[in-house]
Amino acid sequence: RGAKKKRKASSKDMKKGLCPLMSSKESISTLALHMLAKPSDIEDLASLGEISHTCAYYASRESVNAAEVVVVPYNTLLSKQARDAVGLSLKSALVIIDEAHNIPETLRSLSSMQLTLPIIEGASLQLSVYVKRYASRLAGRNIFYLSQIRKILVAMSKYLQRKNHHRSKSGSSTRNNCGNVDPKSEMVTSTELLFDMKVDNINIFNILRFLEHSRLSQKLHGFNDDVHAGPVIQASTYDDDNADPNFISKHVSCMSIVEDFLKCLTDTERQGRVVVERLHVPNSSTGSEIRTTTVSIPRFRYLLLDPTENFANVMNEAHAIVLAGGTMRPFTHVTTELFGNKHEMLTQAMNSENICKRENTDDCHSSISRGLTTFTCGHVVPSSNVFVTCISTGPTGFKMDFRHSSRSLDSICDELGSSVLNICGEVPSGFVLFFPSYSYEAHVIKRWKKTGLYDKLQKKKKVYREPKSARDVEKTLDMYSKDAISLSNGAILLCVINGKMSEGINFANDMARCVLVVGLPYPD
Repeated sequence: RGAKKKRKASSKDMKKGLCPLMSSKESISTLALHMLAKPSDIEDLASLGEISHTCAYYASRESVNAAEVVVVPYNTLLSKQARDAVGLSLKSALVIIDEAHNIPETLRSLSSMQLTLPIIEGASLQLSVYVKRYASRLAGRNIFYLSQIRKILVAMSKYLQRKNHHRSKSGSSTRNNCGNVDPKSEMVTSTELLFDMKVDNINIFNILRFLEHSRLSQKLHGFNDDVHAGPVIQASTYDDDNADPNFISKHVSCMSIVEDFLKCLTDTERQGRVVVERLHVPNSSTGSEIRTTTVSIPRFRYLLLDPTENFANVMNEAHAIVLAGGTMRPFTHVTTELFGNKHEMLTQAMNSENICKRENTDDCHSSISRGLTTFTCGHVVPSSNVFVTCISTGPTGFKMDFRHSSRSLDSICDELGSSVLNICGEVPSGFVLFFPSYSYEAHVIKRWKKTGLYDKLQKKKKVYREPKSARDVEKTLDMYSKDAISLSNGAILLCVINGKMSEGINFANDMARCVLVVGLPYPD
């Protein structure tokens, strides 16, 4: 009977335009109490919500305040805005971060963003329609700030469409894959960008306060139809992992993206840079071995360089933080990335590292500063069983340079293939090879197939590649592990650093008698 009543109530709510799963606050609170009865994963909570015909998402948010242990992804933990949205407070909390070596890169990813020309023009159109419709109701102060926002949007649009703009300041232009200065792409500080756009006389902090208090982004969201009815810039190629830069989501206000970009511009010069990319066509006269990059849509890209300030919002709120992981050394790297480039702390971190090396014990404990203590456990594999080396030249003596500007050369790919082929002849059982990116892995495999190296590799070992779909990872890993152990020549697994098979997988014993890492997955 209760289920029938809920179904009847939900049908009435749907007719009224209400969410049928949010019909009763009491049901939300009741489901929240059930969630706290025992530890549950997301699937269990979703099933509870489906059975009770109640929104499991809002029930889980309500249960957070009473929970003693909350497991959240990096994105929710490290973003103060995300924590506030779900009602998660770190005050007096013990925060334990597993695989903490990922934190700096995650912070950069969260705080880096791009703003394309279609988004800017969409926000400008939304703002024009809004002002035109409500001009008679707006106060003078609001009209003033709206005109300033309009001025910023126009300046951004003109700046991105400017032709043959090249900064004379040394080092401010980026370099293309050939190593030459590219006048169509430049890297500038936030201050330089504001001066170049001639909007340095506008107080960005005041604009952001107005956007927050007036909730303008949410109000303009209702004018999305006007944006999608307008013209869209056409492009034939996309340079960002096949993502369409022309795409404007109907579920996100264009002004909210502009607002996020303006927040980035308030960061200090040390924290980040803005890359300005304008529309250009690749030069067809370049050599066949050099890859060219095309920018299909003019855009701004903000890149966070120093994540220290972004991690400070977690440190200042939490009672204590435990950074756990198997690749946390050297300590100087972690210290610089998360706690700042302070001379005293860096010196102490280096001393701590030297103590651990000198003592050569399984466990090492040291204090870097008053608030930072390190503890290192011994490895399950003794150091005498591990051989580590750096291969800088191939079998023919050719130097292998895996910097972005040269790693796609045919000669480099061929030398890498010959090296892998020789190693396969010496390594029994499993062999795991990590590439710096998916695109580079695909490029190398294509070259090897063209030259016949890939067929030779298959004769040496059974070849497996990291699947594109996460659903196929377990199946691929199972097949690789069986062949690596059972086949006389073993098997080789081609993976990508920071990919689906680089974290949380135990390549034990014969599954990985050798691991080869190609280049480094960092910017030049």
